[in-house]
Amino acid sequence: MPNRHLFVLNAAGEPVPCDNPAEARAWASEVDSSVAFDQLGGRRVTTVFTSVPMGTDQDGKPLLWETAICTPDAVTVVRRYPSLQASLAGHEEVVADVKAGMPAGAPGSS
Repeated sequence: MPNRHLFVLNAAGEPVPCDNPAEARAWASEVDSSVAFDQLGGRRVTTVFTSVPMGTDQDGKPLLWETAICTPDAVTVVRRYPSLQASLAGHEEVVADVKAGMPAGAPGSS
């Protein structure tokens, strides 16, 4: 099985591999991984840095940020991203979709 890196953010906010799980846990306990948050009625749209790759994009970059829609009954991950900039833009698109009444992941949603 290939080595699956954990990632932390350096001082510039860029992800760097971290092969020491204890070091990654210590880093994660000291930082706020939240990137963006919006409360829209009974739904929350939240975007976070995950530290654990959730796949790769078409260029092979790890997907380390994700946006989820949370309700009292469920959490639906709707997007994953390879960069902070992409996650901020994607978060705003998901917020716009929720405001427009589109269900998470609906065809034609942003």
